[in-house]
Amino acid sequence: MSFDFASNDVLLGIDEICQKLSISRSTFERLRRHNEKNIMLLSSNPLSSASDDFSGLHPFPKPTIVLGRSPRWSSTILNEWLQKNSK
Repeated sequence: MSFDFASNDVLLGIDEICQKLSISRSTFERLRRHNEKNIMLLSSNPLSSASDDFSGLHPFPKPTIVLGRSPRWSSTILNEWLQKNSK
C-alpha cells in the first residue's frame, strides 16, 4: 500500500497504538512477531504464556510507512484490523 499525503488518514506510532489498545510495548512486539515465519519457534517455546497466543487473530498489518527507524500505521488500516478481529 502506498501512502496518500492528500488523505485525512492519521498515522500512529507504536506508543500511540499501545495506548489505544491498552497493551504494553512488549505485547505489541509479540503481536507483530506473530506475523513472521518463525512463529513455529515462538509457539513451541514451553515457557511462553497464554498471553503470547495470537493464533485466533488476523495478522497484524505491516507499517504503512517507515520514517527513519519509526514505523507508522494508518489508523484506517488499524480500524479494519480491529473489526476483522472483533467478529
